[in-house]
Amino acid sequence: MMVRSNMKIQPEKFSLETNLFLLGIVITIGLLFLTLNRSSEIKWIFIDSSGYKNTDGIVVSSDLVGKGIKSGGLHFSITYSYEIDGRTYFSDRVHFGATASDSDYAKNYVRKYPMGKKVHVYYDPTNPSLSVLEPEVKWYGLLWYVVVLGALAIFLFVLSAWICFRQ
Repeated sequence: MMVRSNMKIQPEKFSLETNLFLLGIVITIGLLFLTLNRSSEIKWIFIDSSGYKNTDGIVVSSDLVGKGIKSGGLHFSITYSYEIDGRTYFSDRVHFGATASDSDYAKNYVRKYPMGKKVHVYYDPTNPSLSVLEPEVKWYGLLWYVVVLGALAIFLFVLSAWICFRQ
């Protein structure tokens, strides 16, 4: 025989601090996902190219490539070849940092590096397959990342201060 009770089980209510902690975990996981998703672009920021040597190369292809309707932009696809110690290498790294999806930005690079153009290639002497045409970091494509992280940090600081002073 079963005995039924009219008592309803109430879900435990979380405090504001617990909710903020959970929000912080969710945001951290989201930022980790974004970082891993963009890791191929972000890792180039930390490369020290001051020891790179240079050699002559030639642009073998230079095109505009659509990123799709959702992103709404273009990026450049520039491939060049160069020779080190009798071995030919190919690379598509034009500069460090992200390849932006702004159409004018991409078009300017395709005009700057047309197919057949002779170029100076900067390469890592310890690993000649790592090369670049412009050894400085271009922050254009990564600027959004820095802005989002900064805005999130400010938001969490202000929210934490508001909660502390409210109590």
